[in-house]
Amino acid sequence: MVLTEYLWHLALRLPMTESKPGSTGLGITEDDETIKSDDPLVRQRDESLYLAQREILLTIARFDVPNEQKEWIELTCGCCLAIGSLASLYFFTYPFFVARTRHQVYPDVFKNHYASPLDYLKYLRTLGQAHGYAKIWSGFKLQVIYHSLVLAHDTIAENIESLMGMAIGNSWFQKCRNYFFDPRDFISYTILFPLLHLSTLQRTNLSFTIPTMSAFLRAYCTTMRCLFTCPENAFYFNNTLLPAYSYHAFFKIIQSHTRTKIYKKIKKEQKRKDEESLFYEFFPNFASSLAGHLLGTALLYPLETVVHRLLAQGNGGMAGAPGVVKYAGIWDCIKRVYRENGILGFYRSMLGGFFGEALIGWLALETTYYVFNRMHKWIKDAYPHPSPPPRLGEYEERN
Repeated sequence: MVLTEYLWHLALRLPMTESKPGSTGLGITEDDETIKSDDPLVRQRDESLYLAQREILLTIARFDVPNEQKEWIELTCGCCLAIGSLASLYFFTYPFFVARTRHQVYPDVFKNHYASPLDYLKYLRTLGQAHGYAKIWSGFKLQVIYHSLVLAHDTIAENIESLMGMAIGNSWFQKCRNYFFDPRDFISYTILFPLLHLSTLQRTNLSFTIPTMSAFLRAYCTTMRCLFTCPENAFYFNNTLLPAYSYHAFFKIIQSHTRTKIYKKIKKEQKRKDEESLFYEFFPNFASSLAGHLLGTALLYPLETVVHRLLAQGNGGMAGAPGVVKYAGIWDCIKRVYRENGILGFYRSMLGGFFGEALIGWLALETTYYVFNRMHKWIKDAYPHPSPPPRLGEYEERN
């Protein structure tokens, strides 16, 4: 009776009834009467039950009543911050990605083979003035669709695996085994591969456009047909699809491992055990994902250079970018890149393109952290944390 009555008072925010001195302050209970027994054993037992009941009730009083409005505001702020940060980061780094891809495919696009981020900005300005600034974002739509579908597939697959108790292990061997020998991931990547190929063609060949949906469907079907027909074709799947999928799988492994480590470190430094809403999960996820992306790109940069060169040469149905070198296969591409400038030929565009993207990522991270802290302060001031009720010893002293 007392527990039910107390919960109703707590939910409705009603004042507690006055009680006689020495009681719990939560109303007179049957225990208050039974404690008066003359039997020492009965009295000791009832006193223990009485103190336990009082401790339970005061412990329940320390739990906060959920504030639905605060939770809704936190969820809205977190969603807006996540969408705004990711969209702005991808939008502003994409021009550097375009210039980096063109530098990987056309080694002589810059007079200085190891151009700086400032040289990349000058190149993008010249490209925009000559062909229109829309060309700076060539292939942006297809790239966004491709990454969105890959992310949706990975999220759905992880949720299904977690529900079925098939979560991917934390070791490198387990992650490699699951990513490289999972037919579902390979099939889904094969279906989305034409989007990646067409986006690469748009970045490297400024005259290549896809004006209508029917043109896109024709280009999609042409790419799929060339992957699995004519083994002598340089675009055959073992020369294009398999290297691209290897890069995709290794990138996911590095990003996942790095993201997990950095996420745990940031959460440990956060020290906000009383704030467990999704809003406070956003920044650790954003920072760890960005770090994993940059590390994966840096470690796999030589393979990315080879993949971009293979995809930019087109296929049997669509011509590649003008002036692009035609390769007989992946090993022919690796040999030719090495002959150009040795090992450094694989890192030709890293100084200007990759470090330019990393600089923008750092600025986005600092801006996001500032906005995140301002939102946190505003929510904390608007909905202050209520002071906890007195503990049992403090309550007895007051009464």
